[in-house]
Amino acid sequence: MIYADFECPRCAFAWERIKDSQLRLGLRYFPVSSRHPRANAAAAAAEAAGRQDMFWEMVDLLFGDQGRLDDPHLWGRARDIGLDLEQFDRDRRSPEVESLIADSFRNAVRAGVMATPTILVDDSLHQGVPDLGDVALWESGRSR
Repeated sequence: MIYADFECPRCAFAWERIKDSQLRLGLRYFPVSSRHPRANAAAAAAEAAGRQDMFWEMVDLLFGDQGRLDDPHLWGRARDIGLDLEQFDRDRRSPEVESLIADSFRNAVRAGVMATPTILVDDSLHQGVPDLGDVALWESGRSR
């Protein structure tokens, strides 16, 4: 599990390190809005894409171009991966998506997450960008 902020450069770097690994991945939202004003909007875009079965595709696009997280670019990404744009917009602005992102943040804080990225492996939190040795250990079922 990775707790991430789509506007955090270290999260993008961590994502590149783990996305093609053999790890079974999950992503939870930890938008640090005080430092990253578009983090919530990007999380909402990912969640809205997920409601059309395109979550991971959107995640890759968001981490791949963090400098363009404003609405026109989010719409462009949604269009590029073939989403129904009206549904995408309704979902990303819905109270349910807003609540899910807020709950993810609160649950992360309760779990001890204090910074991004934080990766949960075998009930242990690992803060920061993992090195390749960590990823290899995690893939083998061991942890440092």
